[in-house]
Amino acid sequence: MGLPLPHQKHIQFLSYLYGVVIGTLVLFSILIPKTQDILLVNSTHTEFQDNLFRVITYLGDGAVFVPIIIILLFVRFYDALAATSLAVLLAIITSVLKRLIYADAGRPITHIDNSLLYFVPGVEVHSHHSFPSGHTATIFGVVVFFSLLSGRKNVSVLLLIIGLLVGYSRMYLLQHFLVDVTVGAILGTVTALLIYSVFAHRKYAPWMDKNLHIRVRTGHHHTFNEKMFKH
Repeated sequence: MGLPLPHQKHIQFLSYLYGVVIGTLVLFSILIPKTQDILLVNSTHTEFQDNLFRVITYLGDGAVFVPIIIILLFVRFYDALAATSLAVLLAIITSVLKRLIYADAGRPITHIDNSLLYFVPGVEVHSHHSFPSGHTATIFGVVVFFSLLSGRKNVSVLLLIIGLLVGYSRMYLLQHFLVDVTVGAILGTVTALLIYSVFAHRKYAPWMDKNLHIRVRTGHHHTFNEKMFKH
């Protein structure tokens, strides 16, 4: 047995949920002129948002897969392999798009007069390789994967909110335009669906059903009965 197949109702729920969210992102990307999206988001800055988005944006870093994979090794090797495959495929897709196909895509600071922008203290703002947003692709890959794995609506909604916050943080921190975030969300969602589908239906070696164990040894090896009769 591969990854657990979600109930049909949960699949329908996720289809509707992500259809509405991604559809809305696409619509806004079309209606709101590029650069105006950044100026709009940037104009709402507060100290609370500075602190929140400066931290939460790291959830979209590719390195987030490292603790996820390590944790899944203690759950089941097969699950860890699925997450590793997702991480590798997302890294390849986003790297090809950012570094090769759209290598000349400039980030917000190259398109907007910097005197009009608010820069969050302590954040290094990049100028190149804007399209698509790798952080958004990563976090959406993660949240969709675990939404399918959990099979629970409340967990799925919470994960999606986290994904949207990370995507928004990329605009708030002047790293990406809305279209970059939107395409990143689509890439992450589609890639996660593909990987999950493959690993839910394929066969695997019996040892992949095992996991890592941590054995804690103490210096006392007395049994319950020995402890009773010792006093």
